[in-house]
Amino acid sequence: MWDALPIQRAGMKGGGEHLTAIHPDFMYPAYPDVYCKKWRDVDVHTQKWAMAIWCVHFGIRRCPLGPHDLFLWIPYVATLTAKLGAWRQDGIEIEMASVGCNYVDPSHRGKGLAQHMILTMAHALSAKRKFMFELQNVPSSLDDAMPFLRFSYVWIPALFDGGYVETPRIDARGIPGFHPDSWDGYRMFVDPRGQRVITDPHDDIVWSDSSSVLDFDGPSSRYVRWFSPYGNIRVYAQNLYFSTPDYSRPALIG
Repeated sequence: MWDALPIQRAGMKGGGEHLTAIHPDFMYPAYPDVYCKKWRDVDVHTQKWAMAIWCVHFGIRRCPLGPHDLFLWIPYVATLTAKLGAWRQDGIEIEMASVGCNYVDPSHRGKGLAQHMILTMAHALSAKRKFMFELQNVPSSLDDAMPFLRFSYVWIPALFDGGYVETPRIDARGIPGFHPDSWDGYRMFVDPRGQRVITDPHDDIVWSDSSSVLDFDGPSSRYVRWFSPYGNIRVYAQNLYFSTPDYSRPALIG
């Protein structure tokens, strides 16, 4: 499936400038068996079916989609989401989508349905919007592909009370990485010093202003997204050239 996408690979000739398109005019097909709508336009029954799957298989605790985010599905068989936003780093901003909730019912796997879902999603996105996706088990078709980012989830206990309180809105100013258009499902907590902690719809910690979250006493799974070149989860960027990733600082992604 991934062979059908323009993804930066080792030894690729004619590389473009940092954060430019590999193939600006690449065309993606749409498959008739895949439904694709904004989340706000999906009927409530289908929304509840999807959330039930995500809670069981992905540990989702709150709906990860905003009204304008894309939901793709094959009824009772498969789901996929595209959370719309932008990649922000070093003064550069690129329209981006973060792909998630990639699920195919076990009885239907091996039929190429994931490819139908991914390519239909790419077809639905505007030509200028790139997308990123996370893989823990990397298929052989991506052996020579270059990860855009790498991270692991690290379990960190809360050792002392930091006095964090939840804020009514997310303030992600100054944080590099993927910023969703809507922060549905995310939560932000602030301590008396103004240090921020942001958790995702899984209640994993995806950002902290400080180098340690040992004092974070807010509700959380206590898993922290830790960026490093040895991370077991790889993030790939579709149709995007990039320079060697900088793993010295974390980035916020969906």
